[in-house]
Amino acid sequence: MLFENLIVFIRKSDFTKEIVNHRIRLRKQDEGKWMQVNIDLELYRIFYVVAKYENISKATQELYISQPAVTQRISNLEKQLKSKLFERKPGGMKLTKEGRKLYDYVKDSVECMNCVENKFEQYLLESKKGYIKIKVSSWVEVSFLSRKIVAFSKKYPEIGVNLEIGTEEEAIYELKNGNVDIILIKDDNKVKNKKFEVIATQDLNLCFYTSQKYWDRHSKQIDIFSKTENYNFILPHKNMLEKFGFCKFCEINHLNIQPKYETERLDIQNYLVLRGLGIALGFREYIEGKKTLLEIPMAKEMPNCRLNWMIANKERKKEEVKKFMEVM
Repeated sequence: MLFENLIVFIRKSDFTKEIVNHRIRLRKQDEGKWMQVNIDLELYRIFYVVAKYENISKATQELYISQPAVTQRISNLEKQLKSKLFERKPGGMKLTKEGRKLYDYVKDSVECMNCVENKFEQYLLESKKGYIKIKVSSWVEVSFLSRKIVAFSKKYPEIGVNLEIGTEEEAIYELKNGNVDIILIKDDNKVKNKKFEVIATQDLNLCFYTSQKYWDRHSKQIDIFSKTENYNFILPHKNMLEKFGFCKFCEINHLNIQPKYETERLDIQNYLVLRGLGIALGFREYIEGKKTLLEIPMAKEMPNCRLNWMIANKERKKEEVKKFMEVM
């Protein structure tokens, strides 16, 4: 982001508008005094988009953040400004008198800053030769991702790679704003934008795995379908990618598999497995080449999960992105 905070002068009674050096100042009518606070500019951006559509659902499509997150940020802004900005109504939102005033004040500023950021993005695109920036969700296993980057770097050693970890929502937002070149997400349905495209997909195969110690303890015979209660399971957190396919698999096969241990960190999961504490759920591609981890044979095939490598259409012009697409 080019702008982290905006200095705003807020009122305790009625608004009086004054613009000083591109800052919005709202005068307290009864005393004529100013009150100054620092408010995250992102709150004004979100307010601007919601006010423009007077509809949170439409606003979320442009902002690429969830509806509860938008609602929470509007609430935060109202608390900081000590003013009710919207009236909730069936099918949408209606600006209050104060909300309409605030929208009039911030509209030009937000649009101007959006224009500045777009121009700066173009500058970065033209200046960052020999450099590519990738953002992926925190559930992606590091060694799996590293193999992709190593393959790319071997073919194009002159191109640097910057890798960032975050949520899918953050990745989509960063791609939309031109802060990253490529993102890796599990659900391309989250991106309803014709300016984005999937350049490659990767299917990951779910599997159960354990350690040699645990395998030997059970006489090298583990039957998850008929003796579920005999085993300790080490499962990913409910929001992890593996859990989505796993829940569907259990439902179809009428399995009630409860975790003895649950974590959102793959390194911790594997640590518990190697200590002989149980059976873990993961992707075959994550454990390939790891001789200390054993995949458990299954009578039924487990489902796949698909990852999507995505770019913004404009990134096709960037030579580094074209080369990355070749490797994918």
